[in-house]
Amino acid sequence: MTKEKKKTKILFTKHYKKLITLLIIAILAFTYVYLDMFKEEEVIIEDDLSLVAKSTPKVQDMSARTTILGEVDPTDQRVVVPELSGEVETIYVEEGDYVNEGDLLMQLDAGDYHLQLEEAIASYDGAKAQLEDAKKGARSAEKIEAKTSVERAREAKEQMERELERVENLHEQGYASGQELEQVELQYINAKEQLEAAKAYKDTVEKGARDEELDALRSQVRRAETGVDLARRMLDRTQITAPADGEIAMVGAEEGELVGTSEPAFVMLDTTSFQVVGALPEVYVNYVFEGDEAKVEIPSANEISFTGIINHVGQLPPEDGSGYPVEIDLEPEIEEKVRAGMYSQIDLTIDKSENALSVPRESVIEHNDTKGVYIVEDNQIKFVDITTGLSEDGYIEITSGVSKDDYVVFEGMDNVYPGDEVETVEMGDRS
Repeated sequence: MTKEKKKTKILFTKHYKKLITLLIIAILAFTYVYLDMFKEEEVIIEDDLSLVAKSTPKVQDMSARTTILGEVDPTDQRVVVPELSGEVETIYVEEGDYVNEGDLLMQLDAGDYHLQLEEAIASYDGAKAQLEDAKKGARSAEKIEAKTSVERAREAKEQMERELERVENLHEQGYASGQELEQVELQYINAKEQLEAAKAYKDTVEKGARDEELDALRSQVRRAETGVDLARRMLDRTQITAPADGEIAMVGAEEGELVGTSEPAFVMLDTTSFQVVGALPEVYVNYVFEGDEAKVEIPSANEISFTGIINHVGQLPPEDGSGYPVEIDLEPEIEEKVRAGMYSQIDLTIDKSENALSVPRESVIEHNDTKGVYIVEDNQIKFVDITTGLSEDGYIEITSGVSKDDYVVFEGMDNVYPGDEVETVEMGDRS
């Protein structure tokens, strides 16, 4: 190699080493500056505290409510059931008719009951005559009359025996009530006693009356008078009358058919007095009481909305099992605007808490599968377990775990953890 080439190679090597050295110095300088900037930025992050909004719990009255459906019903609804079974002779009203108390609604066939009354009156007259004759002493005509009285009493007994058999058959078929059967049984017993009394009178007339026989005749007169009252009462019951003023809402009988004492013949409504009746679900029945307030809305009656008082909570649900009946009174000015059957919505209070501690619902969080809230103590976050109660209008009641003086984190809880130091801003009343 020539000297000139060796010199050129040495110069190139020195120049290359200088470039390498400068490059290493530049890299070290850049690295130092970069690390210094990173360290400065890290210090800034450590010094930047999270900001949270805090407030003491809100003290307020809270309630839990539910809405049920109802309808407008007449306050007074009368079901008219015949007291006697028999054939319908005449019906005097139709559905929609307005009647007054005592108006005749229906007439049952009363032929047999007229005969029974006539016989009872005859027996009474006969008993009185027998007593008077016994007091005066018997004559031949009186003996004949005494014999005739025995025959009449025997016929009356036999007729009542047939009537008793008829009513017993109707009772077995469900057309006659136990009360009606009992009354006919009493009439039959009375007829038997009158027959025995007539026989005793005949013996007295034939033998002459003694004091004890006169007493028996007086007793016979009293029994005969009772028989007249019973017969007249039975006859009156063939006329079914209106028990009160009102509108005929249902006619359940037809002329010529047989009616019993177990099915309604008429249903009457008082169209001047109304109430709202709702169906309360079983789950709420022990939380709603008579005297409680209820908010009621009747949309079809010009959007009527009012607060009423519960006057009755039923002990048994209706046969359809739709819920326990809840009845709410209406004021007179509202009654004038509604009609039976109108749909209504009833808002009921099923639980309430006075002076409850409450926080916004979003303040309640879960930490390690435990429900609680963040509170701020000495600018440090602390998680406390809580138990909750009622919830209303975005707030939830805290029943334990927090006092009224604790500062609860209302906003910013998503950015902090227990033990963090924070900056705080106090919130005003959010109500």
